[in-house]
Amino acid sequence: MNGQFEIARPGDEAAPFIQETRPTGGRRVITLALPTALPEGSYRWRVRAEDHSLTSPWTQWCDFAVR
Repeated sequence: MNGQFEIARPGDEAAPFIQETRPTGGRRVITLALPTALPEGSYRWRVRAEDHSLTSPWTQWCDFAVR
């Protein structure tokens, strides 16, 4: 199973600037380490599960800020 992540700026959810897929390794917890430092500001992220041909719905967008 994989976790597919998206990160976007609020208002730009239709065009996320980070799209990353990570394997779960059979665990129930999955993390995403951001590949680069983000500039200060507001962001949103969401995730969904993928297992071969099955894909879950996206979670709701969750907000975070870099200060």
